[in-house]
Amino acid sequence: MKKSRTMLILGIGSPLYSDAAIGRYVIDRLQTPEILRSAAVAYTSVSMRYFEGYDRVLLVAPSESIRSVRRYVGLIAGFFQQVSPLIANIQWSNNILVTGWIIPAHDVSLGIGFSDYSRRFAEEVVADIKRTILSPDGNERLLSR
Repeated sequence: MKKSRTMLILGIGSPLYSDAAIGRYVIDRLQTPEILRSAAVAYTSVSMRYFEGYDRVLLVAPSESIRSVRRYVGLIAGFFQQVSPLIANIQWSNNILVTGWIIPAHDVSLGIGFSDYSRRFAEEVVADIKRTILSPDGNERLLSR
């Protein structure tokens, strides 16, 4: 991936939990010219090699343990503690500051589909990310909780 932009928006999902569709959906919805001028947009099944070289990292991940969207600003380890116990056990080599959105994941189907319930929350996150990135004070908004 070419890293000419300083911001990365990364959708995360796990084939193990069959929740990959939610992160991929959000990332697909953010593949617009106005967003792509400001940020690199990608999807991964929890590959952290993407983080190198970016000043800002925005993460979108599903979680089955929540009932509404959560926004997180802080160190990456804290974000993943809220998302998944499996990922939380990874030893992070550096203290990466991230802004993240955690989406309720219910009724996912083999990582290729999810419920209207989760889709509604995913659309809420897409709108929030667009509003944040495209606003004149976007960098400040990324760091506010």
